[in-house]
Amino acid sequence: MATGKNIVMVVFDSLRKDCVGTYGQPPWGKVQTPNLDILATESMVFTRAYAEALPTLPARRAMYTGHNVYPFHGGDFRLRGDSVRLPGWGPIPEDQDTLAELLGGEGGYRTALISDVYHMFKPSKNYSRGFDQWTFLRGQERDPE
Repeated sequence: MATGKNIVMVVFDSLRKDCVGTYGQPPWGKVQTPNLDILATESMVFTRAYAEALPTLPARRAMYTGHNVYPFHGGDFRLRGDSVRLPGWGPIPEDQDTLAELLGGEGGYRTALISDVYHMFKPSKNYSRGFDQWTFLRGQERDPE
């Protein structure tokens, strides 16, 4: 059962560490991130966490499963309707449990995914697997909204 603690995993694409007040300031001047700074005071803040693989989808796949994605083997299927043909952008393999699956169900947590990465919502990718609910924030890349 859940411990009563909340778990919020926030993932940003292309955000420099020194552009969030909690981590310091960039050389060009002060950056204002008051809401993130408040969240950080009540949270576990990682100062030495590095992506196992890049870019967006491979990094998330590693975070969601705890499995290495690099050197991009296993799970890189070429599924019909999936336009991304890049190494590491394959679906989460069915035999790999996701964080949402482990926390939900018997873990006792209610899980939600909110993202603007539309590749995560393709049925063939398995990124929404295990979440109780999900919301796709439209308007990124070529999505006219």
